[in-house]
Amino acid sequence: MIKLEDEVVRQSTIINTQQGKIENLTKRIIRLEATLDLLMRVSE
Repeated sequence: MIKLEDEVVRQSTIINTQQGKIENLTKRIIRLEATLDLLMRVSE
């Protein structure tokens, strides 16, 4: 039972880390989209 609990805690930590990475990538994509939009407007 303790081993299972440890595995759940470990998986939870991994999921939280991955969620942080996903949120960071989302922010980066939003910035890239904004930059691309600005560049496209300037080039018109």
